[in-house]
Amino acid sequence: SVERDGREEGPGGRGGVVRNRTASDKGLPTCDFDSAPHPPPPLAATKAPSWGDVTQSKSLRLAYLGLMLAAFGIFLPIVFIVKFAEQHGWEGQESSMLVSYLGIGGLALRVPISYLADSVGPRVAIIGILYADGVLGVAAGKGFLLHLYPALVLYSVCWGGLLGCFMTIIAPMIAAMIKIPAHMTRATTLAFSFVGFGFMVG
Repeated sequence: SVERDGREEGPGGRGGVVRNRTASDKGLPTCDFDSAPHPPPPLAATKAPSWGDVTQSKSLRLAYLGLMLAAFGIFLPIVFIVKFAEQHGWEGQESSMLVSYLGIGGLALRVPISYLADSVGPRVAIIGILYADGVLGVAAGKGFLLHLYPALVLYSVCWGGLLGCFMTIIAPMIAAMIKIPAHMTRATTLAFSFVGFGFMVG
C-alpha cells in the first residue's frame, strides 16, 4: 500500500481501495468529537444578602448610629458658616468667601489626612476627625480669634477638610468591619443613609 496525503491506497494505486488513515492508525492521541460536550457542573446557589444580614452585628449598629450623630454636627459649619461670620461682624463678600475656603479645605486636606488614615486605620482616623471637629466647634463657639478674618478662614479650611475626610473614610471603615465581602454594598449603602439622615436632621 502507498500513503498519499494522509490516505492509504491499496495495491491497485488510484484504482484500489482508498482508506483515510485515522489518528489512531498513526499512533496519535484521539478525541471523540462526535460525543456531546459535558455541561459544566451547576454553580452552588448563593443567597443574596438581605438588609438584616448587615444589621445583625452590634458593632455595625453602633457604627451606623455614631455616623448619624457625627453627621448631625459635622455638617453644621457648612450650612451656617456665612451667618456665623455675619454674627461676628463680617459681612458681604468676606463672609460669602468662606464657602470657597470650605471647598479649598476639602481638596487640600483630604489627601494628607487620608494617607494618615491608611497608617492608623479608618476607625481611629474618624475618631480623630470628630475630636478635631469638636475642638474647632468649641473654639469657634467661644469666639476664639474670630475678630481676625484669617482665623475665620482657617476655621473654614479646617472644617471643609475634616468634612471631606469624614466622608472619604466612611467606606474603608465599614469595609474593615465587614467579615463577608458580599455584604459590603448593602452595609456601605446603609451607612451613608444614616449619614444623610443625620445631615438632613442637622
